[in-house]
Amino acid sequence: MEAVNLAEWLLKKIHQREQDILESLGGGNIQSIEDYRFHIGELTALRSLEAEIKEVLQTEE
Repeated sequence: MEAVNLAEWLLKKIHQREQDILESLGGGNIQSIEDYRFHIGELTALRSLEAEIKEVLQTEE
């Protein structure tokens, strides 16, 4: 049960960071193509991690 609580907490943090990145991208806060690529890379990594966590949670049920 403790692992599930940790996974849910991580998913919440991942989702919040994804939202922050999307707001930054949509708000015109990107200064260069390098910043854009960094944010897209981070977003891709977060989404992959989120998918992995959800997959593990489904197999635990």
